[in-house]
Amino acid sequence: MQRIQVYLYPNRITLVSNLDEGSAHNVEWRIVYQRTVKIYKGIDNIIELELKNNDQKRIELGISELKLVLMDQSQNLINTYTAQSLEDSTIVGLARITIPSADIADLDPQYLRFAVYQTNAIFENILTYNDSQFGAIGTIQLLNGLNAHTTMTRKYDRWTQMTDYNNARFEERKIYKLSEAIPTDGYRAIPITNMSFTLQANNFLGQFSLEGTNQEVIGNEAFLNPKILYQAYIPGSPQTGSVIIPNIDVSGLTYIRLKYLADNAGSFDYITVSV
Repeated sequence: MQRIQVYLYPNRITLVSNLDEGSAHNVEWRIVYQRTVKIYKGIDNIIELELKNNDQKRIELGISELKLVLMDQSQNLINTYTAQSLEDSTIVGLARITIPSADIADLDPQYLRFAVYQTNAIFENILTYNDSQFGAIGTIQLLNGLNAHTTMTRKYDRWTQMTDYNNARFEERKIYKLSEAIPTDGYRAIPITNMSFTLQANNFLGQFSLEGTNQEVIGNEAFLNPKILYQAYIPGSPQTGSVIIPNIDVSGLTYIRLKYLADNAGSFDYITVSV
């Protein structure tokens, strides 16, 4: 018989209270041990909050409340959660919150940011600390492990213009349209190697290409010597509708863009990326 051993660790965040008037200990130059808290998409996640003083001893919540403010990696508010006290005759300084699966369903795997505050006797909100150096902002790792693999899509619809004279007369210049830079990471918790593109043509006639770069920063020189991933020409009658480019290898690249030169007044309205 095969046996799989599993270990159940509580998702616990240790907090240093700023309201413990009985503690005479100063904040010291040492980090409170904090195991990385991980939460998963697809389930409700329970997190325990442990309240201590500067001497690392648990203190009573009493009538005060703990509230956790959860933000994404760009510090956009996800939600604020009021902790449920777990105190009884044998337990002090312990509470828990539940993060519903619906609150994180639309987020990509990332490191979330959080802060916890405690209400005092007159219902003022006082920040607690994640370490003994007055660090008030902590991180929670959001993982995608409990969701089945699904196709993820993003839409890009911003364009810029580039004029290529190439030592030609003004009348012979070429005006290219360039899509915004499309990142090759940030879609999943693991690196991706292939991306599919759907271009929405609007009465388009002309040539276009997908270009890639391995530059980390997008600027004027990022696509000076691009890698050509795909190129084509739509001749004859102008085309309106979807142009599908499946399974493009983007290994080793950081950004992709679409570059096109229209023979008429047509255009590409937007690009949909699938991974």
